[in-house]
Amino acid sequence: MNSRALANPTKSFFVKMLTRDITLEDCILDLIDNSVDGAWKSEGSQPMGLADGADLSEYTIEIKANKSFFLSKITVVE
Repeated sequence: MNSRALANPTKSFFVKMLTRDITLEDCILDLIDNSVDGAWKSEGSQPMGLADGADLSEYTIEIKANKSFFLSKITVVE
């Protein structure tokens, strides 16, 4: 007997499952932490310590939020 289940999960299902155990504040802090880790790696460093001569002053994280929206902008100034 070959039994299969037909499943078509919706976007709302994934959003609910991915965000059910974490607060909005923790999500924002995680976004910032991942951005800083990415900047470190781009400069040849590891998150636990900057390499000699690593300069992160060219990287910015801008966050805007109100009751209607959330915007995060991560840029490298060139």
